[in-house]
Amino acid sequence: MDLKTFLIMAKNNDFWQQRQTLCFTSSEYPAAFCTAFFNFIRKDKALTNEFQRVDIVGREKRELYGLLGQAGFGSSLFFWLGNISDERESKSAAVFKQYLCSYQGPHSAAFFIATSDIPTQLQATIIQLPTMLDMQEFIMLAHWFGNFDINKKIPLFESLFYNRKQSLQECVLLMDYVALASLKYKNTFSAYLQALYAPEKSLQQLAECFFEKKEKDFFILWGKIEQEYPPIFWVMFWTEQVWRAFHVSQFMNKKQFILAKKMSFRLPYSFISKGWQRVQMIELLQCYEFLYQIDYAVKTGSTFCSQDLFFAHYFAGVFAKESVI
Repeated sequence: MDLKTFLIMAKNNDFWQQRQTLCFTSSEYPAAFCTAFFNFIRKDKALTNEFQRVDIVGREKRELYGLLGQAGFGSSLFFWLGNISDERESKSAAVFKQYLCSYQGPHSAAFFIATSDIPTQLQATIIQLPTMLDMQEFIMLAHWFGNFDINKKIPLFESLFYNRKQSLQECVLLMDYVALASLKYKNTFSAYLQALYAPEKSLQQLAECFFEKKEKDFFILWGKIEQEYPPIFWVMFWTEQVWRAFHVSQFMNKKQFILAKKMSFRLPYSFISKGWQRVQMIELLQCYEFLYQIDYAVKTGSTFCSQDLFFAHYFAGVFAKESVI
């Protein structure tokens, strides 16, 4: 079933009174949507059974089979098992995926599995999640989550959907931004959204050159696209890139690969592959602090070539030294 059909059914309490197995699927895991969805139906008291979030990654399969196979004193639970495609490939993982996809135990269970990983034998109800949404689909989703003022605020976000779609993951985050925004601050808010939702491939290429310290390539590309966005856009763009890069590096150093993958959203693929090894933690921290100062300067009307100084410090290795700010 598609997302629209599922959301209509999910508003009906009778739907959740049935014992069932739900398999959400798409080409990529929309963690923000899944979290928001289950938080909402729990808050709305749609679930008739007790909700339990179970993290299956790294957990003993024997324990998981026990949880799903036994009902304590006749009570039935609703288990959300998250992204089961995150597990390392192994024989036991493959057997467990097959078990879930044909689960008919005493409880209800829901999980996400990448479309390419779905086993051939399947008895679960499949909810096909779209990867991208157009503006009308975004408005429909916002209505479902209770944002009934969304139509009045279309001028705030309609430019994001001009001749393009936005990912389901990004649309869930956009709902929260729009809910808090006011039309009185349309220009400032629109610039902020452009920084978060800019789709141009050149921005990814620019970030890749930045983190790989390809100075010549970076400045050639920077010269071509710098004037396409206002100064506040670049402050927010680089702040998010550096903030995510810092946490990805931290997680990778601790071998917390799943957390690193989730935090790498919007970063160039090359960074989580190998690029994180080329940048020091102190360097990213000092970059972030310097960008904070630029943000203050832009908002108080004094830029004084601060972005140029930021790039000069970065490529000269100044931020890699202790206490340079």
